[in-house]
Amino acid sequence: MNRIRTVLVGATAVALTGAALVGPAQAEPVGKTPTHTRTASASVTVKGLLPSVEIRVKTRYSDKIRIKGYNQYNEWVISPWFKSPSDWTLVNDWWWRKSATVRIEGVQTRGNKHREAYCTISNDHRGNQFSCDMWSKL
Repeated sequence: MNRIRTVLVGATAVALTGAALVGPAQAEPVGKTPTHTRTASASVTVKGLLPSVEIRVKTRYSDKIRIKGYNQYNEWVISPWFKSPSDWTLVNDWWWRKSATVRIEGVQTRGNKHREAYCTISNDHRGNQFSCDMWSKL
């Protein structure tokens, strides 16, 4: 049975079901309580969100990738490993702060070769996905 909770956000009452997420999906803070387990009253308010994007990564050599950087709450986070079987891999449901540089790690499982590259997210970027072309690096 789903329970409905009412949470005050500013002066507006909002009914939430299931997980109480405010804003886009959360990247896991490193060494802290995962954001998705926080209650709405303990999470950062909507006005505390920083401009953020999901990242698409173009790879050539890597079978899997992960991203390290600052999320929409300005917390340092590390994504889990994502398979990168094609040229472009969307690391969805992980939001990265604009005007920041993220570190992208790639692994080629055959031969266990590790690579890394850096991608700076433009503050002027419009839209909710930012592309990092790492074809020659990852």
